[in-house]
Amino acid sequence: MDNDAVLKARTGQSAREIASAEGVDALHRHEADALVGALAEPVPAVIAAAAAAPMEADGAAAMHGSFVVYLRAAPEVLAGRLAGAPVRDDHRPAVGSIARQFDARDARYRELASLVVDTTGLAPDEIVAEISAALA
Repeated sequence: MDNDAVLKARTGQSAREIASAEGVDALHRHEADALVGALAEPVPAVIAAAAAAPMEADGAAAMHGSFVVYLRAAPEVLAGRLAGAPVRDDHRPAVGSIARQFDARDARYRELASLVVDTTGLAPDEIVAEISAALA
């Protein structure tokens, strides 16, 4: 489940539209609500949470008891990935703010994670193998 898709289904708006209409703090609350709802589903799922969702108390609380994987990459790696993306998503952080957000969120993500995977230099199949080994 992708948090952005759940958010759109629940509110009828994209993250960018919510941020424009209600502000970034409201967007983060909506993202946390979408995560809480996804985690409450009776069928286990892989959930791609919005980056701010675990920063909200209810989003973080809902994650307890779940197997949480933090796919970690250094800010410069994330900036390179965003800069090389073929299509810009206007609600994602500007490259200049990535380091600031990383510094603000990294400790919380580590605290909530069952597994931290440093994705720097790893191919997707290597990341999957690392997660699969942890689940086995």
